[in-house]
Amino acid sequence: MTAAAQAVLAVLLLAWGVLLIGGWLIDFGGRTPRNRLPLPTRMATSAVLVAAALVWWQAGTAGTALAGYGLLIFVGMALGFVGDLVMAKVIPTPNRVIFGMLAFGAGHLCYIAAFVGLGRSPGSTPAMLLAAIWLGYVLLSALLWYTLIRQPARGRALNIGTLVYALLLATMAAAALALAVQDPRLLPLALGGVLFIASDMFVGSELMRGTSFRFIGDVIWITYTVAQMLIVYSTAIVLQGM
Repeated sequence: MTAAAQAVLAVLLLAWGVLLIGGWLIDFGGRTPRNRLPLPTRMATSAVLVAAALVWWQAGTAGTALAGYGLLIFVGMALGFVGDLVMAKVIPTPNRVIFGMLAFGAGHLCYIAAFVGLGRSPGSTPAMLLAAIWLGYVLLSALLWYTLIRQPARGRALNIGTLVYALLLATMAAAALALAVQDPRLLPLALGGVLFIASDMFVGSELMRGTSFRFIGDVIWITYTVAQMLIVYSTAIVLQGM
């Protein structure tokens, strides 16, 4: 990777941090009891990460054996941004929850494909351990869904949809942890998966059960955007040794 590309990635990471911290500390207007971070700031943090994922792909992994990994991370992040815009009603849809889950779900499939493809290498994690990691994440996510999200009054379709999405997210996080078991340097990637699950549980509980507390939107967003940042910028670790 060229020095110029590294500088661009550093600037983008700094911009992401400034948007997140500055948006929290400084009132530019648009604050509500749910969100201290205004909508434009939230969307901007995701847009910055899409740009960073593009740079990692084109300037970091393109032309190498990791080109497919870089592409999948970029597409996954881009689909996540589309999901953000749908959930925020910036992109109008007949049902923001369903269409948002579809966009995020497609993004998670990209992440899963990237992580699984990367894990198929010499010294990869034993199959039994992989199965144990996946089963642990799936059972935990199912329990959290049942405890925090499940709401029969919201209808069968939404309950099934949120459960399927939670299990898909668990699979993504399990794949990230499997890589970290293989190479401990990738623990930030695994942490990204865990934070994604945490964010999703808050989202689901709010949507399905009406859970509310001051600045719940910020808790959701901060865990989510930090998760995305860790996934995107863990590409640096991937390039160093996998």
